[in-house]
Order: sequence, then structure tokens, then C-alpha cells
Amino acid sequence: MLQTVVGFNARRLFILSMLALLAAVAAMGVTLNLASAQTANGVYDTDGDKLIEISYLEQLFAIRYDLDGDGAVDKTSDASLYASAFPVSAGESVCDSDCTGYELSKSLDFRQTGSYRSGSINTRWTDTATGDGWTPIFHYGEARSKKGYNATFDGNGHTVANLFSRKSVIDIDTGLFAALESGAAVRSLGLTSVNVIGGYTNTGALAGNNKGSVTGSYSTGSVSGDGNVGGL
Repeated sequence: MLQTVVGFNARRLFILSMLALLAAVAAMGVTLNLASAQTANGVYDTDGDKLIEISYLEQLFAIRYDLDGDGAVDKTSDASLYASAFPVSAGESVCDSDCTGYELSKSLDFRQTGSYRSGSINTRWTDTATGDGWTPIFHYGEARSKKGYNATFDGNGHTVANLFSRKSVIDIDTGLFAALESGAAVRSLGLTSVNVIGGYTNTGALAGNNKGSVTGSYSTGSVSGDGNVGGL
């Protein structure tokens, strides 16, 4: 009788263990399937909406190397600079196909360590006493022709706080973006507590010069300059 009870309990324990193992494998399968779906369009377009996700200020800075928003650098000489902000492993890509711009995945604050991939505040961007702060998003093309942002930028209702920028490049407009080209579309972005100081060119919190479209966006703080000045 005792042997029967012991044998029954052993078989019961074995069956329960197998059921638990099968449940774990099933759960793992669901997790893997979700992960596969989320990275279907590259490491940084996890929702597949053709917009590359920005989670850190270093990534926001690096979009100047990809002004058309397709996840590939505009000049091969900038490849390492872009890759340091959007690192991928061998066989992976920032965006697999047809990305058309960038989007914020969270709010960013120049004075908060959590907004930096490095985990520490970049004082070059925050030192209002002696520094020039943020260099507006633009890039020099061939023959040093100026190029502005020319893709979608979706804030997703998030904010960028404590932007400080003081004009340091003589022929560049001042703002988060130096210029938005005709193909640019900025939407649902808030800039809060900005401190933007321009010179004799165009100055704005979001962009010094806008040829594209800006919708559902706002700014708060201080914007000043000696030329054309706009609050947004």
C-alpha cells in the first residue's frame, strides 16, 4: 500500500513538472513571437510605423547625419558618429525598409541623466554661462552647402525640456533645428523651458527657418536674437 502511494505521488509530481515545463515553453514562444514582430522593421522601428525611435538626446543629436530619415547616413564619413547613437549588432539594421523619419519614444530633458544614453549630463549642452549649448540640427553637404531636416519628426505628445542654444556657427539659423526643409513635417512636439539666443540670422525655439509643416506643437521659455525671431 505504501509503495502504491509513493509511486502515485512520484507520477503526479512528474506530470506536474512536465506541465510546468510545457507552459514555460509556450510562454517563451509567445515572447519570442512578440519580439520578432516588434523588430520586424529594424532595431529602432519596433512598432513598424516607418519612424525610427529616439530614446536619448545623443540620438536626437545624431539625426543630423540622416536628414532624410531613412536610417542610413547621408555621408559615409559620418557612419561611426551615427552608429554610436544607434548601435546595432551584426546582421541588424536601424531600419529595415522605407523609414521616413524619427519619433520620440519618451520625453527628454537636457538636465536629467535619464535622457542620456551615457547616463551623465552633457554639460556642453547645459552650461549657459560659458558654453554655446546645443548645435542646431543641420549638416553641411557637398561644397559645404547647408542642409536642413527633410523628413517626419513625430513628438508623440512628448516634450523636450531645457533646450539651451546660443548662436555659434556664423551662417546657421538657431533653434532645435536650424532649418526645416520643404519635405519636413514636425508634429505633436512640446519644447519647454527653452533658452535660445540667436544672432543676425533666423531664430526660433523649434526651428530658425521653416519651409515644411509644423502641427500640434508648442514652446515655452525664452527666445531672443538680433534678426528674425519666432517663439516656435
